[in-house]
Amino acid sequence: MTTGLQINKYIKRWLQGDEELTALVPKKNIQPLVLAPTNFPFISFTHGDILPEYTKDGCAYDSIPVVVAIVADDYEKCVDIAQKVRELLECKTYRDDEIWIPEMTVEYADEEYLENTFVVHIVFNIEVHTL
Repeated sequence: MTTGLQINKYIKRWLQGDEELTALVPKKNIQPLVLAPTNFPFISFTHGDILPEYTKDGCAYDSIPVVVAIVADDYEKCVDIAQKVRELLECKTYRDDEIWIPEMTVEYADEEYLENTFVVHIVFNIEVHTL
């Protein structure tokens, strides 16, 4: 049974599997959690609190915020990569024998400049239904 705890492995697969994105960011620089700040550009992602929704039969689905951070040393490149990530994940649906994701939506996005580095955060809300 797949639950929301495993969402990052799916996100990694989707992002690393896109040729246009990996032309902008090497596959090894698309990882959950954090990469060393010298590997520009990179994409890091993590999920927030998993909020299960229960019925009398058990957990119906997990609602999960996933924060994707796009980090680069060039502003325009950072924004271009962020746009591609949004295109790949926003409104995505997915289903296999273990999991059903009816839709992924953007909660919000922001950007910041830290220590000579540009960062765009995109927060997605994802529902993970087990089958």
